[in-house]
Amino acid sequence: MIADYYRSVEYANLKPNSKTLYRYVLEPLKEKHGHRPLSTMSRENLVRIIEPIGARAPGMANLTRAVLQKMLKVTVARGQIRINPFTDKVKAYKIGTHHTWTDAELEQFEAKWPLGTRQRLAYALLFYTGQRSGDVVRMTRGEISEGRIKVVQEKTGIELKIKIHLDLAKAIKAGPAKGLNLIGDEYGRPIKRPALSHWMRVAIREAGLPPRCVPHGLRKAMLRIMAEGGASAKRLAAVSGHKTTKELDRYTAAADQQTLADDGIASIPS
Repeated sequence: MIADYYRSVEYANLKPNSKTLYRYVLEPLKEKHGHRPLSTMSRENLVRIIEPIGARAPGMANLTRAVLQKMLKVTVARGQIRINPFTDKVKAYKIGTHHTWTDAELEQFEAKWPLGTRQRLAYALLFYTGQRSGDVVRMTRGEISEGRIKVVQEKTGIELKIKIHLDLAKAIKAGPAKGLNLIGDEYGRPIKRPALSHWMRVAIREAGLPPRCVPHGLRKAMLRIMAEGGASAKRLAAVSGHKTTKELDRYTAAADQQTLADDGIASIPS
């Protein structure tokens, strides 16, 4: 079933990053359960596969659940099995969200890593573009034009042109200028997303920040600050690349609540 799915048009149409992610889920399942007949592919047995994963890594369990659901739809369409065992959906695990960096945490990182360091350049690229680590490592100097940097998001395929903030321009000018990529290794060679994430986690720890501060939280901090400055959900989406404004509405709602609350308290006579 897994081998046939890899040959399907549905799998072929996935983005390269998604294909890698799907194989990350399916290959261990193939090794452990590939010898079993399809007749044993019941909902109960699928739950028995997912639950041990959920006990140690809820996020991975949810990813496994999602990939299996997509693959089983293809399997039914091909006539390999008659009924999708996931017709009665398996519940997803509740997982936390990435912490949004506070202003104090942003200032603490900047104090540790001044302009001119690779750490500050990576931080500035993550924060001032509002992009994911996988997109930041692919940014090149050749994609900067007329004060903007072009980004084609790996996850969504959306093309964005992000205006370069003055502080980002300073970080780029002061930072290492080796290689074509805006951020690379110490010799200017391109790096992958896991390398940037690991390297930034070390820099964050050395800045004395708590474990809750992770690279993705910088993207959320940028959205928070934009919302607090009055940006609408549509304006946030124009920078972040979100296809819907559902998640972004939370940022603007929180900013509106704070502003309205401040105005309300200020209206009380003293």
